[in-house]
Amino acid sequence: MAERRETRETGVRLTTLGRLDLHGPDTGVARVLRQPKSLGVLVFLAVESREGFVRRDRVVGMFWPDLDHKRARAALRNVVYQLRRALPPGAIDAEGDEMLRVDPAIVRTDAVDFERAVDRGATDAALDLYRGDFMPGFHLHGASEFDAWRDGVERTYRRTALAGAADLAARAEEEGASADAIRWLEKAVAVAPYDEEPVQRLIVALLARGDRGAAHAVYRTHEGRLRHLELAPAAKTTELLTASDEPRIGPRLRPPSREASAAAAQVHAPARNRSALPRRSLRPLLAAAAGAVLLGVGLVGVARPRLLAHQAWTEGFAHFRADVARGDAVEAYERGRRLRPWLAGDDEFDALWEQITTPVTIRTNAGHATVSVQDYAHPDRPWVTLGTTPLVDVPLPAAYLRWRIERPGHRPVERAGFDVAFRSDITFDLPSENGPTDMAYVSGDALNPGAPVRARLQPYWMDRYEVTNVEYDHFVRGGGYRTVHTASTSPDDRLPGLSGFVDRSGLPGPSTWSGGTWPSGRDRHPVRGVSWFEAAAYCAWVGKELPTASHWFAAGGFAGYSDILTLANFSRVGPIAVGEAGAIGPYGHHDLAGNVREWVANEVDGGHAILGGAWDTPAYQFMSTDVSDPFDRSDHNGFRCARVLEGATHESREPLVRRRAALEAPAVPAASLEDRIDRFGYDATPLEARVDSTADGHPMWRREFVSFDAAYGDERMGAVVYMPRHGSPPFEPVVVHPGADATLLPHAASARTYWFDFLARGDYAVVYPVYKGTYERRAPISGPIGLRDRVVERVKDVRRALDYIESRDDLDGPITYYGFSQGAALAPLVAAAEPRIGSVVVLSGGLGRARLDDAVEPRHYLPHADRPLLMIGGELDFLFPFATAQRRYFEAWGSAEPEKRLVGMPFGHTPRDMRPVADEVLAWLAARTTAPTTDEPGS
Repeated sequence: MAERRETRETGVRLTTLGRLDLHGPDTGVARVLRQPKSLGVLVFLAVESREGFVRRDRVVGMFWPDLDHKRARAALRNVVYQLRRALPPGAIDAEGDEMLRVDPAIVRTDAVDFERAVDRGATDAALDLYRGDFMPGFHLHGASEFDAWRDGVERTYRRTALAGAADLAARAEEEGASADAIRWLEKAVAVAPYDEEPVQRLIVALLARGDRGAAHAVYRTHEGRLRHLELAPAAKTTELLTASDEPRIGPRLRPPSREASAAAAQVHAPARNRSALPRRSLRPLLAAAAGAVLLGVGLVGVARPRLLAHQAWTEGFAHFRADVARGDAVEAYERGRRLRPWLAGDDEFDALWEQITTPVTIRTNAGHATVSVQDYAHPDRPWVTLGTTPLVDVPLPAAYLRWRIERPGHRPVERAGFDVAFRSDITFDLPSENGPTDMAYVSGDALNPGAPVRARLQPYWMDRYEVTNVEYDHFVRGGGYRTVHTASTSPDDRLPGLSGFVDRSGLPGPSTWSGGTWPSGRDRHPVRGVSWFEAAAYCAWVGKELPTASHWFAAGGFAGYSDILTLANFSRVGPIAVGEAGAIGPYGHHDLAGNVREWVANEVDGGHAILGGAWDTPAYQFMSTDVSDPFDRSDHNGFRCARVLEGATHESREPLVRRRAALEAPAVPAASLEDRIDRFGYDATPLEARVDSTADGHPMWRREFVSFDAAYGDERMGAVVYMPRHGSPPFEPVVVHPGADATLLPHAASARTYWFDFLARGDYAVVYPVYKGTYERRAPISGPIGLRDRVVERVKDVRRALDYIESRDDLDGPITYYGFSQGAALAPLVAAAEPRIGSVVVLSGGLGRARLDDAVEPRHYLPHADRPLLMIGGELDFLFPFATAQRRYFEAWGSAEPEKRLVGMPFGHTPRDMRPVADEVLAWLAARTTAPTTDEPGS
């Protein structure tokens, strides 16, 4: 009795199920609730130290992954000190310098009590303790491993509680205790309110008892819950109330079967064969759940939970899966965001969610701001509000987006940005003042690194829209054609004014006007039919100037997705009202692509640059520099103005030099080719291959994370092998090489799969090497020689991956190399150097103007790449224009038609919808008959 009294007086009660709370005899324990990191450490130690002490290094790695070891250990010492100050003496126990635990006799935790009740088979006591999800709403910034651990514990507890309620309800039904059965079924519904099975079983039980009103009430409540997710009850649930008054047979609520999951069987057994949960510890299952999630791969061996069964019984999850399959990341994100509170923890959902999202940290230079995003391709869709900055590791769809940033006292700022997979940390550089309403601010934070800016620029303002007929009319009526303009962009000395420029009727004005005015109904259309001199004079008249090419391109955007081209006014019968297309650049400027060509300040080749393309020019003209005589008054010519800080002598104002580097280069002789290929040789040392881990979460494939010795140095290299779930081995292998995003992402587990996952669905095994310079093997490049060596290492990585493929009995058949973007540049080298490659697929590749070191320049290898080739490219690609860069690559490829095929499709550099690409690739692979040659390279 004295011992119990001491516990009541000095003990602490930690509540984690359904709510997060801490109670004790000393009011100081409340401080822990206000310290998220201390609270997280306390809960973690309380749950994990039930079986004994926990190593400090494990705690350090979970809560301070970004700190070096010394600082992380110091941070843990500080947290332990704070906990010891707040909790009763002895609550935090230590064993030497390396081990910690929470004394369960001093800190009683409902989660530990729940586990103990499960262990001893006291199902009803366990369910009394289970009052809701584990640590609801708790999140630690910068501690993703802790969050993953917490999520794994939460779903394991939820599954266990639902299985227990199912078991007790089944027992009560068998014993004829309908009231008890209904009570446990109500508990099952409370545990998993969006699961159709317990709802159906509860309705059946109520109808069997004759309580039709209660059955309808359960249905209406369930329907209301689903309505918030834009879902509806399953047809089977609805039919229970409409088919008959007294259904004799209803769906049976049951825990997951042994066949569904070996791991789940440790705590779930068939209800007919037992009277309570088995007397086994939850610890192995919790450890498996936490360990698997920490690896970012989901639960290994645990079946996709039927316990959150609206995935199976409603249309919501099916739509989400379909969105992902067709590559609509934004639609999938919007739908998945609504489903995530109820499906998070489901292996299949988590795998698909990881596939279409990227965690991003968002800040501004101007304090707090509300950030919203929208699908770039669908400006009619609603905005999705992310929250107020700073936003840390918020998941965003891996797609081209519109952004809206709102601050008190400022006008909303709209931006557009390329795939966030390229930027895990974004800081928006916002103007301190609102600025002109008709202009958009351009700073250094554009989501378009790589834009061909020819000079370093200071922040500036540029017109949001092309100058319209109405705006230009003010200039005409204000005497602009009679004034000598003296601004920095003043007309050539050959013209004292603009008196020589007249409209069709001989009055001052653009060549497309007549009678001193524009065509009816085109007030908001861009003014067109103006010379460079007229455009420059107008900008000077309104106190602005023509932007330089550097300023125009900096604002114009540079994205592999080319989404701006899908909305821009190309291939139409004429120009449209400014802003009507909805095609904005990264800073919110409309119609930079298409509509009318836009004069800029710079001279080039005796003329003046005019950019952006017009309504009837090829879309790739958006990123090309066109040149016209400054007197040209074509009806394609328009402009916009800017306000910049660069002076008259700034390098951005210098004449442009058009690059005319040849896209073709003569092939090297075969003998010389053999010398070059010798660079890609290596000693055939043992692979020492092993499978490091596996991930079973995805419904269509299993991921194997493997490693083996690289072909150079003392390095190990990894690979991810995507093995199909359907079909029978051996599977034909496809070696893939990614685009530039792989050089920016930290982990191969987060690799973007949308561009190749159809292969695994089509019963091909995909081998995805972790190439030198990508993912975990990221490393800087020192210069041209470093780039040459990196290309050589990549070719060796491909060859070493082929060695690995040959070592496996479940991979066999002709090997295909599939290169996307960067991988397309490597394809000629691989095809010429590696006789084991049977065929090549290239997506979004071409001959660029940039040249590599002569030893690895793709042009030298293309004529010797004699493997069958399928080349697919975007007709809107302005990185590798279809008619020039792509076609020349294709024509130079060494095999002859019909062994090679070029297919153009209506997308930019990166396909938004992969289904047409998948159809083409799978059909081509199925029809090919060419096996690898045994000839030596270069012969």
